[in-house]
Amino acid sequence: MSNMKQWYYSVGGQNLGPFSPDQMRAFLAAGTVSANTMVWASPMQAWAPLSQTELAAPQAPGVAPRQAAQPQRPGAVTQISVFGTTIAIPPAVQQAAPPEMLAAVKTCLEKYTDFTGRAARPEFWWFYLFSMIVMIAATILDWILSFAIGISIFQFLVSLALIAPQLAAGARRLHDTDRSGWLQLLSLTIIGIIPLIYWLCQPGTQGQNRYG
Repeated sequence: MSNMKQWYYSVGGQNLGPFSPDQMRAFLAAGTVSANTMVWASPMQAWAPLSQTELAAPQAPGVAPRQAAQPQRPGAVTQISVFGTTIAIPPAVQQAAPPEMLAAVKTCLEKYTDFTGRAARPEFWWFYLFSMIVMIAATILDWILSFAIGISIFQFLVSLALIAPQLAAGARRLHDTDRSGWLQLLSLTIIGIIPLIYWLCQPGTQGQNRYG
């Protein structure tokens, strides 16, 4: 019943799996894992090098391995919690989107009303890029719908959903430069946008500041 086992392997501090024995042997043949890779499957008491497990044994003749599943990238974000609801990220998006962007989106959406603490430049700007991409997609959908049924609502819904996490991320970004999040009110003026963008682009203060 060894084929019923579900195996996991560890790389870069991340535990990936589960995978079938055939998939693990395919990873070994492709070089994704090596004989020294730490693996585990129930009922093993502890992780062990692959070379010390049954996976190192040659496969029985005439048994064709099943197609190996694409392993996740180390550090990949696989799901995001939005308003208390967990949403799985499609594998195609996980492979296509930069891990830094997915991590920033995950953080900013999970802290959608958190105006405390600090946010580094990558977190803020990756989320800003994500927001722009979503807004462009909503604009295209509205343009299509306006011709089809005369309704344009996606831009409004997206703006409504993103305004809180955008303001919260902006406040944390300003906190990172030891400035008040209330400075975002400068965006209500035309001239105030210039210093605001400048501050949002500045590196964070070294060590502790007023905000953490």
